[in-house]
Amino acid sequence: MKYNSKKHLVVSLAIICIVALVALFMIRKQKTELSFKITPSYTPSPTSSPSQHSPRQDEWTKTAIYHNEKYAYSLLYPSLYLMVFTKTPEKVSFEDTDTQFLGRVFISIEPKTYSSPDEWLKEINSPSSESSIAGEHFILEKRVQISGHDAIVAYPASVYEDYPDDKSIILIKDHNLFKINVHRSDLDWVLKNFKFD
Repeated sequence: MKYNSKKHLVVSLAIICIVALVALFMIRKQKTELSFKITPSYTPSPTSSPSQHSPRQDEWTKTAIYHNEKYAYSLLYPSLYLMVFTKTPEKVSFEDTDTQFLGRVFISIEPKTYSSPDEWLKEINSPSSESSIAGEHFILEKRVQISGHDAIVAYPASVYEDYPDDKSIILIKDHNLFKINVHRSDLDWVLKNFKFD
């Protein structure tokens, strides 16, 4: 008789643990979904043409808009990308939900007093900078314009061999450094669809 009651107790505890874990998972999933719905401003847009380097043509047919009110910019991005929730407007990330492809965009903003992207590049590559001390060195790939502002596309030399498709777009606006890390396949798309208000 004692054996049966112990067995029932163990089975009951196991069922309670499983139910608790499932409930916790569902609650966390619901909170995450709510965060994504509240944080960005998703607006369907008309069909847009993809960058010629995009790995999947179909993912660019449906788009959404992320708007950052604090820094007054917006980005049209593929709705198949997941906007990763961040608690500050200074960092936002968009990632391809299909892990087969490396599509992603990461935007970080920090106050800086550079007058141009070239000044940033000169500073970051100077022997006395923190990045140089850490062994980081950026190579200029090209000069571009984003929403009427001068910008550069550069890449870190230290990781180029392992990640040749990783690029950084550097832009200075209102004493803020905008660093947009992007996969090469999304570079043209970001250059065309990152807009200041």
